[in-house]
Amino acid sequence: MGSFDWKALLANSANVAQIVTAAIAVIAGTRFLWRKRRRQKSLEEHLKLVLVADKASGKNGRRTPLRLSADLGFTIEEILDAAFSSKLIERKPSIDRHTRRATAIFLRYKLPGNSD
Repeated sequence: MGSFDWKALLANSANVAQIVTAAIAVIAGTRFLWRKRRRQKSLEEHLKLVLVADKASGKNGRRTPLRLSADLGFTIEEILDAAFSSKLIERKPSIDRHTRRATAIFLRYKLPGNSD
């Protein structure tokens, strides 16, 4: 009767563990990037609708991250991440006239010829 080859079992188990770890990493990374892109697209679409509706009533279509967080159900961090990743969203600070410091940041969808 032969002895059991523990070395081969451990080597094969390590190989399987590496493959499973790589598969999980690819799935997690893909999910992360997909969710990030989905949030960005949601923010862009929302701000585009806001801009169109606001222009019809003579407003400027700007929103703060806090307001957008309430509207979309994302965290402020997710809103800012999506905004700074997007080429279609412009970011403008609100400056206090007395201190000349930024007091807020406004986000707005960029349309061709969009100006304040």
